[in-house]
Formats: sequence, C-alpha cells, structure tokens
Amino acid sequence: MFAAFLTDLHEILRTNNDGLEKEKQLMNYSSNLMNRVIQSWINWQEPQLIQSYQVKGYTVGKAVERSVQFLFGVLTYTRKSVERNGHIIYPIDNLLGLERYDRYSLRTKYALAELSMVTSYRKASELIEVVGNVQASKDTVMKVVHEYETKYKEHEAYLEEYGTEGKCKVDYLYIEGDGVFVGGKDGTNKELAHFIVHEGIETNGQRKMAKNLKQFVGLGHQKTLNHVENYLYRTYDLKNTVIVTNSDGGKGYSQKTFKSLLPVVKGHEHFLDRYHISLKLEQCVFVPELIPVFQNAINNYSTRDLQCALDTLESHVETKEQETHVKKLRAYLRRNWKIIKPYHLRELSGEKQGIGIMESLHRILTFRMKRNSKYWGKGLEAMAWLLTTKRNGTLKEIFLEKWKEAFALDDRLVAELGKCPNHFFEDERQKVDNIKNYAINYHKPSKQTKERLDWYKGNEN
Repeated sequence: MFAAFLTDLHEILRTNNDGLEKEKQLMNYSSNLMNRVIQSWINWQEPQLIQSYQVKGYTVGKAVERSVQFLFGVLTYTRKSVERNGHIIYPIDNLLGLERYDRYSLRTKYALAELSMVTSYRKASELIEVVGNVQASKDTVMKVVHEYETKYKEHEAYLEEYGTEGKCKVDYLYIEGDGVFVGGKDGTNKELAHFIVHEGIETNGQRKMAKNLKQFVGLGHQKTLNHVENYLYRTYDLKNTVIVTNSDGGKGYSQKTFKSLLPVVKGHEHFLDRYHISLKLEQCVFVPELIPVFQNAINNYSTRDLQCALDTLESHVETKEQETHVKKLRAYLRRNWKIIKPYHLRELSGEKQGIGIMESLHRILTFRMKRNSKYWGKGLEAMAWLLTTKRNGTLKEIFLEKWKEAFALDDRLVAELGKCPNHFFEDERQKVDNIKNYAINYHKPSKQTKERLDWYKGNEN
C-alpha cells in the first residue's frame, strides 16, 4: 500500500500542472486515501465491537454504506448495525461521533459555526470551500446555527434544573446591563438584553482584562435576567460580597432591576454609567464651554457647583427648546444624583475599575449583527448566543453537549431493557420558550425550592 502511495504521489508531483492545480490534486488524493485507510480500520476493528454487543444480547444487522462530509473531504464507508428490543446502534458511527442522519461531521459543523460568527452565511460557505475540501451551502450554515440554538436552550434548561448552590467567595462582584438594538426582517428593531458579570480587573502583562467575565444575552429581558440569576446561584456565595452594578438607568436596567437579582449580600453600590451622563450633557448643554463645568461639578459631587452651572446655562436661554433642555437636564441630575456619586467618594477599595466596560463589549455583538445594515430573522438570538458563549469559553462544551453525559448511561440502560427512553431533553425543548409560573408551597417546599429560598435569605446549609 505504501509503495502504491509513493507511485500516486510521484505522478501528481511530476505533472506539468501549476502549483495550485497540484495542491488541489493532493487534497483530493488525501481524501481518497483517508477513505481507504478508515475503511481498512473499520474492517479490522468492527468485528471486535460487534462481538462486545452480541455478548449483551444484540443481533447483528446488514452492512450499510454511508457518506459524511469531513473537513478533509467526503468520507464514504460501510458499517454494520446492532439491534436489541428495537434499539438500533451503529458502533462505528458512535466512535466517529456521528448521529444517525448527520451529513456533516461534528468538526465540520463546528467550523461552519465559527465562520458564521465573523461573516455572512453565504460567505462562510464560500470560505470553507476555499480553505478546505468541503461543500456546504449557506442553508447548511444557517441550519448549523439553528441547531446551536436548540443546544443552548437545552443547556440552560439543564443548568436551571440541576444546578447546585455555588461556593465561590469574592470580595467584589461587578454586574452591568444594557440593551442592543438589531434590525429585524419584519422591519422592526429587536432589542437584545445584554448583561455582564465579572470579578474585577486583573493585569496580564501590559494588558488589563476582566476576571472571570461572563456575558448573557437574549431577546427576552426577563428570561436573560433569569439566566444571570441562575449563574449567580450556581457560582457564588455572596453573603460577604459587595455587589457593584452599573447601567444607563433605562427601562429594565434600573437599580431596582439589579437589586432583584441579589440574595442577601454585604452591600450593593449602583452607578449611573458615566458614558451616558456625558451623552446627556452633550444633548442638553447648548453652551459647549459649560460642559467641563458640569463634569467638574459631578466629579467633585458638589451640589453647589452643579446648581451654579445650571443657573449659568439657564441665563443663556434664548428659545423655548433651550428652556426645555435646561428643565430636562435639571430633572435628570436631581433624579439620579445619588447614583451619580463618583467611585472615589464611596466606601469601595482601589481605584475605579471594572465598571463602564459594557459599551466596548457591545462590539462583540454589533460587529457581526449590525455591520452593513444586516437584518435578522429566526437566527438572531442563536447568533447572539454563539458570539457570547465563544467569549465565555463555553461554546465547545455546549456544542458537544457534554452536559448530557450525565444522562447517557441512564438512557442506554433504559433502551437496552426495552423501556421508554429518557425524554427529558425533548420535553425541555418544547417548554423552554413557554415559561410558566408555579405556586410555591412555603410550608412544605421541595428540596430544590428550599435550597433556592435559603440562598436568597442567606441561611447556612
């Protein structure tokens, strides 16, 4: 076989074709070679695998050919099935990580998902054909993205159902929230609720970065808040933690919203985002020379200086519109004065850091989802989840569905016994978008409900 390989290689390399054509021929040859090698491996290993199932009472089925697209090319191979009580297994498919009707390998799907995060579905299908030996349409890329949406929902349902109380203790925890508007195909703007949680800023060489940063995003504001709350519950013991929150104060992102997330904590400091304060000043202060005066008054947290700046601005009023600007600015500053208080004047350790980073993190979403005036349909939320889970470092875990391994043995044993399989995930797939409200029996709560209530109250286990 090796001698034949050298002969074939010699014929390709000694032709008069240009370098591009030669490399294309080498790619095709390597794909054909991989087909022959894997089929030889199957012929060698399959009898042992089949025998291990026959011992358990499985019967052997006929050999069936199958073709699957891998990154190295199309793999066509023949394998046998085993069956018991109506449950059919293809041992070779299991070893290759393939579901029964998959046309693309897991790694190929993962590559398509990665490409979809940086360019359009059509461009992603073109790119993977250029750089690899893969044929995939834009509809295939879209299908992979939609499949990830299902995996993400099942993953969140699993964590909500089986997550246990966290034990991590930190002195400070930072939470921010804001909305991102993305164009929809129906002509309306869709708001993605975007929240971040991290443990402060750490230095890595010359670079500063948020420690253990996690992002949460979704079309449903309350649903996304629930994901944040579940993450806090599964990760932290917050009884001795000071929570620092920051937002623009818009609907759904007020101090009250963040407070609703928290159990018993050591303290809670909420900030009105300075970037949005600056925007407000630019909108309402029609005398540009006075903007630094307002900024200094806010930095010094001086009501006297602020009143002086407002009076000076009011003295320049010449139109009804300018008068309205002064009234709005005065009301805005008076309403938010407590949460405008600067970081250095609060009882918080260290320099101001860890808050006001939300706007820069929006770019993770906006670079892909708003560039070139894109409009989104069903895949909007799925793409947002792809982008944020990649940043969170959980993309691979969710894509591979590693969290399902806890149920794999149960399902296999049930199937072998001929009983009904575990339909937990199928049920959750239907219910996850239709969250119902359940009455809690506070006199006789379930074990899970009691743990959650104790967490909110700050009770020790």
